[in-house]
Amino acid sequence: MIVEIYVNLLEEGTVCSRPTQAEVLEHGLFRLLPTQNYDPNDEHWEFTPGSIVRGQEVRRDGKSTLLAVAPKLDSPRKGLINGAIANWRFRTPASGMPSWRDLGF
Repeated sequence: MIVEIYVNLLEEGTVCSRPTQAEVLEHGLFRLLPTQNYDPNDEHWEFTPGSIVRGQEVRRDGKSTLLAVAPKLDSPRKGLINGAIANWRFRTPASGMPSWRDLGF
């Protein structure tokens, strides 16, 4: 399953992030996918496409989003599989992707 996740951009002069997609793995982990126009010489992502990250809910501009953060490999999030992932019941927003909220965050 693919969800939208934000990745912090480095060397931008201000704190900013960009949306991309990620493959849902187990235990609250995600594998980042590149955007269609990803250029590592133009944008410096905190985590490059292919990286395994943890998703953290953050509020930006009054909206909840999922942000890519470093995984805590010694203590994976428990119980994530016991939610919507196990049931495979997801809402599909206008973007056509399931909402990350359906994952039990």
